Amino acid sequence: TAETAAAAAAHDGAVVGLGIDSCNRLMVSGGVDRVVRVWEFKTGRVVSELSVGSSLTHLHLHTGSALCATAADDLVLRVYDIEAARLVRRFRGHTDRVTSLQLSSDARWLLSASMDGTVKVWDVPSAQCLQTLVLGGPPVTCLSLSPSLDLLATAHADRRGIYLWANQAVFGAGGADVLVPRTKPVRVGMPRLAADAEPDDSTGGGEGAPVLHSMVLEA
Repeated sequence: TAETAAAAAAHDGAVVGLGIDSCNRLMVSGGVDRVVRVWEFKTGRVVSELSVGSSLTHLHLHTGSALCATAADDLVLRVYDIEAARLVRRFRGHTDRVTSLQLSSDARWLLSASMDGTVKVWDVPSAQCLQTLVLGGPPVTCLSLSPSLDLLATAHADRRGIYLWANQAVFGAGGADVLVPRTKPVRVGMPRLAADAEPDDSTGGGEGAPVLHSMVLEA
């Protein structure tokens, strides 16, 4: 039966990510066994298998396309075309464990967060890093970019709040210049509740201090 076939081809170890395309035709799974498998959703049959070479920690399938992004123990981000069953992009840059990743709704950007305290924005078509954000606080443990690309939500280690960041390409004065690749990290201060918004000398303050385009929702 389909159930027996699916069980026989199961991952050898924990599964760390799943995704189903928008047509409910294909399902993608990734595990610590260093393998990404593509399944036929209705029958449970394995369509293709991709060897990653390192234990996976995260997987994100872009439901509107055939792109699937993964993070692994070797700190490398990989983007696969599941229809063609091949690797199409490889990104290196994080120096500690990747905690979250997501492809934007238009599949142009790949966002990743890491315990190294950075959030990186990668441009998938050009295969380069557009921007590295160094947030002045605990590392990001989870992120989510809105479908309209205007807001980024983050959760942080040892913090109960959900932090919302505005995309300057949409709201800011920088315009398209924000999308120009930058080699130097951009340092951004963590937002505070309005009641706590007293001047803080510890952030440097004054001219040259990070301009906050964000807000925080506390639990």
